[in-house]
Amino acid sequence: MAATARFPAATPRRSWQLLLLIVLLLICEPALAKKRSRARNKQVNVKRECERTTCATVHTDDFDNCVLKCQSPECYEDIYGEEELEPGEVDRDRSRKFQSCITSGGPKKKRKSSRQTPKEESGEGLQAAEAAMHQKVEF
Repeated sequence: MAATARFPAATPRRSWQLLLLIVLLLICEPALAKKRSRARNKQVNVKRECERTTCATVHTDDFDNCVLKCQSPECYEDIYGEEELEPGEVDRDRSRKFQSCITSGGPKKKRKSSRQTPKEESGEGLQAAEAAMHQKVEF
């Protein structure tokens, strides 16, 4: 006797669940794609505007760096600040990081603890606490 694989029979309820899942996926995917394409179009428009106006008169050797700075000075400083692109250089890794930075809205900055007060952030609170610890308390 040969072994046969047993699969549970498709119930009407399971069929409807599967059908509903497929329909939801088909409806939601275009909405997500449209959102991504709008953000991408905005980035492309900003880049074009930089190329046509701000960097139009810049020498060709400095053109790429000018366009990147124009798109996002903060992201440019974060990604390319220490070592600018050389004329004709293509750095895919930094280019991806730059695009990611622009998409996310700017460089990720370290967040300060929400429990710190302004005195604690500047160090004054810590100095005052240390001074109080070293003082003798007399009764």
